[in-house]
Amino acid sequence: MLAKRIGYLWIAPLLTAMTFHNREVSFSMNNSFLYHPDLSAGRGDTHFPFLALDGLRTVAAPLEDRVLWRDEVVKVMFAEQLTPLLQNLAAVGPVSMAVLWENIMVRIAPLYAPGTEESGQEQQRISGDFTYLTQTAPGSLFGMRRNPLTRFTEYHDGVQVAKSKRITCCFYYRMSGEYCVKCPKIDNENESQLK
Repeated sequence: MLAKRIGYLWIAPLLTAMTFHNREVSFSMNNSFLYHPDLSAGRGDTHFPFLALDGLRTVAAPLEDRVLWRDEVVKVMFAEQLTPLLQNLAAVGPVSMAVLWENIMVRIAPLYAPGTEESGQEQQRISGDFTYLTQTAPGSLFGMRRNPLTRFTEYHDGVQVAKSKRITCCFYYRMSGEYCVKCPKIDNENESQLK
């Protein structure tokens, strides 16, 4: 659940900046922390943590070579910052890296879902970035031997998309007493009962 929250609070916004705004947003991990709002005082409507940070920096993509710029943005975001954190979570969890990476994928996939209202050129950039992130980016940009997101995608109507059903279980049922609707542990009969 922590990896999902990190994907939601940290990775999805940074990828949104990169893909939709052609901006690199970065911050030092040493100047950030997760915190819980004071629920008793009526602040916040979730038991999941929020992200606080200091020293946020933003830089526009260079006009001449977005591809090299994107490589560097992805490398810093994943290989230098996220992967070491996921490796620590896997070690103390203990939980597999596959589960942690799929938890990241479920938070970034909606950003790149087909059917958005962007112009043709913008849609091409969105689709290109998603294919790059999930198919063509080398594992080294993620601090891994292979691209860890590739196995969580499929082609649908000629477009690369996130798989509609999870491959791994995120253990949501251990926190909530029910399975999420994408859980691979439930069969199709139980799926309709869970909605």
